[in-house]
Parts: sequence; structure tokens; C-alpha cells
Amino acid sequence: MREPVPVVRLTAKERILIHLADYAKYADVVEVTPEIGQEGIAHAADIYVQHVRQFLDPLLKEGLVRERTAHVKGHRRRLKVYDLTDSGRLSASRLREQVRGERIRVRDATGVRETTVGEVVREASGKITIASLMRAAGEEEVVDLSALGAVATPGMVARLAEAPRVAVFVGRQDELDALTREEAGPRVFVIRGVAGIGKSSLAAKACEKLKGSHNAYWHQIRPWDTRPSVLAGLGDFLAAVGRPGLRAVLARGEAAGADSVIRDDLRGAHCLLVFDDAHEAIPEVLDFLRFLKDVIADAPDGRAIVLSRRTAAFYDRRDVAIRHVVREIDLQGLGRDEIAALLPADSDGRRLATIAERLGGHPLFVELLRSAPARGIAAPSLTDVRRFIEEEIYAELSEPERRMMKAAALYEVPFPRDAAFIEPSLSHDVFLALTTKSLIRPVGEDAFGVHDTIRDFFTSILTESERKALAPAAIARLLRMADAASASKDFVAALNALSNALELAMTREQTATSSEGLGDAYERLGDLPAALAAYAEAMRNVEEPESLARLHRKSATALQVRGENGRAAIEIEAGFKALGERASAERGWLNLVACRVAFGREDWAEARDHGEAALASFRAMGDSQGEAETLLQLGASEIRSPGARPNGVERYLLGALQALGSGGDPEFQVRVNVSLANLYAYRIGDVERARRHLAAVRSLEPSIADPHVLRSVLMLQGWFALYQEADFDAAEGFFTRAADLARRIHDRRTAVFADQGIAQALFFRGDIDAARRRLEAFAAEVREVAVPGEEVEALWSIAECALILGDVDGFRKIAAEFRNPRVAGSLDARPLQTRVLEGLERLIQGDRDGSRASFEEAVRLAETSYLAGEAVPTAFAHFYYGVALRAMGAESQGTAHVRKARELLERSGFRAQLEAIVRDEPRLVASLRDGVAESGAKSH
Repeated sequence: MREPVPVVRLTAKERILIHLADYAKYADVVEVTPEIGQEGIAHAADIYVQHVRQFLDPLLKEGLVRERTAHVKGHRRRLKVYDLTDSGRLSASRLREQVRGERIRVRDATGVRETTVGEVVREASGKITIASLMRAAGEEEVVDLSALGAVATPGMVARLAEAPRVAVFVGRQDELDALTREEAGPRVFVIRGVAGIGKSSLAAKACEKLKGSHNAYWHQIRPWDTRPSVLAGLGDFLAAVGRPGLRAVLARGEAAGADSVIRDDLRGAHCLLVFDDAHEAIPEVLDFLRFLKDVIADAPDGRAIVLSRRTAAFYDRRDVAIRHVVREIDLQGLGRDEIAALLPADSDGRRLATIAERLGGHPLFVELLRSAPARGIAAPSLTDVRRFIEEEIYAELSEPERRMMKAAALYEVPFPRDAAFIEPSLSHDVFLALTTKSLIRPVGEDAFGVHDTIRDFFTSILTESERKALAPAAIARLLRMADAASASKDFVAALNALSNALELAMTREQTATSSEGLGDAYERLGDLPAALAAYAEAMRNVEEPESLARLHRKSATALQVRGENGRAAIEIEAGFKALGERASAERGWLNLVACRVAFGREDWAEARDHGEAALASFRAMGDSQGEAETLLQLGASEIRSPGARPNGVERYLLGALQALGSGGDPEFQVRVNVSLANLYAYRIGDVERARRHLAAVRSLEPSIADPHVLRSVLMLQGWFALYQEADFDAAEGFFTRAADLARRIHDRRTAVFADQGIAQALFFRGDIDAARRRLEAFAAEVREVAVPGEEVEALWSIAECALILGDVDGFRKIAAEFRNPRVAGSLDARPLQTRVLEGLERLIQGDRDGSRASFEEAVRLAETSYLAGEAVPTAFAHFYYGVALRAMGAESQGTAHVRKARELLERSGFRAQLEAIVRDEPRLVASLRDGVAESGAKSH
């Protein structure tokens, strides 16, 4: 098997120096490239934008880099940029020469070969920089030069389900050029005009023209849209573009952080965003458009088009006249030549063109004129669109055509062709005739719709008896459309269909069904107030006990997952009250939510009671899904509770897999197998069984759609490869993938802990100095994202590295940090590390009795507290007690404790920890003896 080619690993500061050297020509230039700004540096150095200053500050202090402000291409404001000083250029030159000789493995048209960095850069003739090549070499064993050297043009994404299909487009050339030109200028466009003037057609044409260079998204704003529903639609679109961050933060319930994610993910995404019918926007949606306007202004490759019948209050005159962020386009009617191009080139066409001119060239009028009767059009009907439709269009329709139009007008959302056939008497010929007359128009890829103006006319002439006859079929169809949209996780489309159905509802049953569905959609979109309001409306329209209990349970669930356990408990109690003594699966679901509420409160006894009650209900009713969900929750509760019984956890988790069998939801199976792998690896110590469940997880990995589930899988595989298999390369690979995914979904916590995993891999590999540096960076970051106690673990790891390296002063510095008020408040959360560090510090200070007392307490904690039964913490306490005793000269006692640590780790399958204590024991004993001797010398 071929040995991998070693690649030099550069620090972030070194990567920054090499990167800036590639842009030395911009020193003192007034307008510069974005690559020497903070975002460009972050991308090149593979660090977060918010961390750029952390790595630049030392370079600035050392005089290697200078900071200035300059005009950056694609940005309106002057931004901070960074150049190399003379000293910096010299340092970068030395680094580049060192790197140019490094051998790497590359793939090009000739196959895979070994070469040097310098040779690749020379052959690429400027298309590949050293910085980009080294970054790729650090991520992949074989660097794909074709992908690195060429700017790929991936297939663009188009989400245009609500955009009209434009068969014929004339005129509007100046406006279209403004919307699509690449030169500098406003990139937020507000197209205003009356209904039917051609706003949507112009925007759709712009989408068509930009389809090769921009990802396009169309959202029709409706009165029921809220900020969460608009965010959800945009999040789904950006996920399709390959930027799943917004959808991920919304799924985590972190909508408050959506703005920063949108700013990051729209940059470089080449997006065209269209928002139709902005005059329907409620204030919170207008606030979002106001925010988006400023984001687009700072995203040089993005643009937005907002369509409205009147001025939309998300911008002001300064945005137009001073900042030049927004351009207003007021659409007028078509000119004579443009009208003529839409009409037949015969005498009838010329006659209609004259009439159209009298109507001001209104495009919808022109479309309808084409389908008007050949006979003369009465002059009074030309006074307005409604009268024209009534007297010239409607009057000429057949009865089946009128019937179909009245049915189609009930749909406020795009509908499939067969949704218009609500009666057996309506044929395809009728539908085709209506599309030919432009009364029903194609929308998106395979749907249809009715223009607002035409729909308003037909709904206004519906009699009460016609509405009663037509609405039930339309409601039923809309509910099926909502179900299909929900099944495909398009909850915005589901929301639109259900809102439409609710507006048509004429009975309490129809209102209740539509409202409950709306609550479900709003809940999945993350809009808790709207979800609770919809569930409450459904409750007002039902009396059946089980339905009431279900609605209370759904309200409780929406509250519980957001941590509002008090309000959730009230809804649960109301659900039980509505249900009475009836036997029902709903009783099981209520108990399951109550179990989760108790779990959140850490009331383990109550969690177990409700879980067992839920289990009994589900088994009595034959509900295998509920049974499986409950068993998984009981397993989670048991493993977290004091005095946890690993065998009890195992029974619950294996039962969850058995309840659903092989045909269950793949992501649920992944969750259970992940829990079992963790249980066997870290609580029971059965590595082979853990490996079997990991294999099951890997087999299911291709079906994982939720990035949060995939993130957990990658982290689990990373820790297993590290601890149980001591496969450091594989571990780094898993952690690197997890960190990359975490950054794409803006999950900073996972990214930070994946970096910790890489540091731990360096530690167990034996590169203690590099591990220490990475752990120091981890400790600086973890306090911002972690729960109390995790910083304590990070500081302990640094102290451990210092001792192994013989840096007793470095150890003392960390020990002093434990007394920092910021850290001291978290020590109770990690008592084991606290006692061990205390014991080592006392030993170095010469307090042997105090040291022994601290270690005795550490061993007691490991063997009798909530940690009892876990190999690693128990081995940790015994190992360091043994090392301390040996440093004191108590060789036999010390050796016995170290031997016990080895036995625990070997029996439980922790290969990496076992190899590490064998390797590090002599160095630790020597460091402690040196520290004791140094302290003794100072005291004399």
C-alpha cells in the first residue's frame, strides 16, 4: 500500500502571509480586490470571518501586516483591507520558498502523479496560487487540479414555481437591460404598476435572461405570510444552492441569528431574488425586505426585484437618490409597435391595436382583446378592465367555460391542471379554450393560475349557492396539495394551500381541518405564535374529545421543543382533561410530551413514569411509531439520570429498533443506532457491538437528509476512530468533514468541538506541541459556545500538555486560571478534572498530604458518583494518582494505580488512551519531580 505524501501543515497566520503575498500588487492601490479584505482572508486561510482579527492582530503587532481602508470592488463603502509590509513580504517569501519544495500528490488529465508545489504553480501559469494549493492539499490526499484551476460553473438553481411562464414578450427593453446588466449600479429594483401592467412578466423575463449566471428564486407575498414563512422559503432555496445555513438555524429554532447567516450565505451565491405582490406584505415582512435591501447592497453578485402595485415602505428616498441602492421602475402601457407585435397582422389586428392604444396599452387588456369576439367591441366596455371582462369576455363564454373559471378562481395558489375539473361535465377542451383565451395561464413548470384581476371578477360574481357547490371540492384539493407539499417538506407551499382552504371554509369542520393543518405548517416553519393561534382556532371549531386532546398535545409539543415547559405542561393537562378516561393513542402522545417536559426539568422519576405510561398506551393501541419514539426517549432519560443502568438503557434502545423494524424512518434508525453505539462504546465498553451499530449508521448515511443528524454521525465516527481504533488519520477526516458541514449550516458549537477533535487526534498521535496550540485556540472559543464546565475540560487538556512537555511554569499558569472568577464558577460542573489538577498543583507546591487528599477525592468521585461505571474517568483518576504517587517516591502504590488505569482502558477498548498513558507516564513523573524540586529550592 502506498505511503501518503507528507504535506507541510501551515498555521493560520502563515496561510494569511502566503495569501497576502499573492496580492502584493494591490499595495497602495485605491480600489482593491475583495481577496485582501477580511472575508477574502477568511476564505483563503480557512477560518471564520469573526476570527480573522484574532489571527491578524499578532501580525499587525509584529509589523508584518498593515491595515488600511480602501474601496473594494463590488462594495459601496470603504472597507478595511490588509497589505504586507516590507518585513511581511520577506517573511512570506521565505515561507513560499519553503513550501514550493513540498511534494504533493495531484490529479490532472494525465492521471495521479507526485510533484512539488512550485512545479504545479509554474505549470498553472497564474491560475493557481500557492495559498489555494496548500489549502486543498491540507484537505485532500490527492489534489484535483482541474477543480482547483478552473472556476466551475455549476448548474444554476431556479425556484420559480409561482412565476408566470412568458410565451411572448415585447418591449420593456430598457427596463430589462437595467434588471440584468452587470455594470455597477443599483441591484435592488422596485417595479411598480397597476394590476396587469406586466410587472410579473418583466421579472420572469429577467429570470430567464439571467438563468445561466444566477440562481433564481421567486416568492409571491400573501397576506398570511410572516417573517418565518418568508425565511423558510428563502432557506430552502439557499439549501438547494448548496448553502444550507439558513434552513439549519431555523430548524434549530435559532431564527434570531438568521440575519447574519443570510448576510454570509448570499455573498458569492449569485442569486436573483424576486418578491411579487409586496403590497400584500404585513409590517414584519416589510422589515425583512428592508433588511434584505441592505444585504444585497453589500453582495456584489446578488440582486433583488420587488413587484408592487404601489410604493412599498421598505426603502426611502435616500436609498434611491443618495445611496443609489434602489432603482424604481414605474411601468406604463405598451407603445403602438409593441401592441402590434402582440396582435395578428391583419385588419382585425390593426383594429384591435387602435382599441388597445385607447386603453393605454395595458398588457392584460391586449391579451384579453386577442380572445375577444371578432364582432365590434362596444365603446362603454372599454372604460375599465372589469366591465370589459364582463361584457366582452364573460358574455361570450360557454356554460362549461364559466363553470370552470368560477372553480379555478377559487385557487389563490398555483394548481395542477386536473384541479380545475371539479365536475365530470368539464372536459379538457374547456380547459384548453380558457388557456387559449388567457383566462387560465401557465405558472412555473407544470402548474396553472388565474391573474388576480380576472380571479377577482369571477369570485365577485359567485352566488352563495355556487360557492357552496364549488368550494368543498376546491378545499379537498387544496388539502391534498398541502399534504403533498408537507410530505416533500415544502412547508411554505403547504402554508399557502391551507390558508387558501381556510378562506374558502364554510363549515366548522372545514375550518377546524384547515386551521389544524395551518398550525402544523407554521410550527414546522418556526412561527410559534402563528402555530398556537391556528391550533386555538381549530379548538374553537371542534367538540370531539380526541381531536381536542390532539390539538392541545400539538400546542404542548410546539412549546416543549422551544423550552417553554411551564406553558407546555398547561396544554398537556388540558389535553388529559379533554380526553377523560377514554382509551386512546392520544393518551400515549400526551404522556410522551410530558416525559420530555420532565426530561427538560431533569425530573428523572417523573420522566420515567410518564414514559412508561405512554408505552402502555401505545402498546394497547398497537401504535408502533409511538412505542419506538417513547423507548428512545426513555433510553435518553435513563442514561442521563443519576445511577443510570446501562442495561436498562440498552433494553429501551434495542426495543425502539425492534418496534419499528427495518421499514422505519431511516433518520430515526440512525438516531437509535447512534445512541446504541455511544452506549456500547462509552458506558458498557463493548467495542465490537459499538462497531456493529456504527456499521448500521454508515449504511444509512446516504439517506440522511437532516444535516444535524449527519453532523452527529460524523462526530460519533470521529471519536470512535480516535479513541477505540486509534486511527488518527480517519479521525481527522471525520472531524474535518464535521467542521466543514458545521460551518455551512452555521453551527458554531459543532465546528468548535470538531476542532477540539482534531487537536485530540494530534495529542494521541504524539504531536503534543501542535495539540497544545490547537487546544489553546479551542479554549478561547469554547467559552463562547459551551455550557459551564467545558472550558474547564479545555484548560485541563492544556495543562496536561504542558506537563508532558516539561513546562511546569505553563502548568502553573493554567492552575492559576482555575482560580479566575470566570472559570471558578464552572469548577463544580467538572469536579473530577478540578480535583486532579488540584492534586498535581499541591504536589508541585510540596503539599504531599494535600495532594493525596485531592486524589483520594478524585478516585471517590470516579467510582461512586454519576461517573461510576465509565472507564475513561475512572482510569483518568487512577492514572494521575499513580503518576503523582510515583513522583512522591511511593513506587509500588503508584504503579498499582497506573496498572488499574491500564486494565480499565484495555478491558473497555480505549486503545488511544491506553497507548497514551504508556507513552506519557515517564515524562509526567519526571516533570512532577522537577516541579517539586524547583519549588523546594525556592522555599529554601
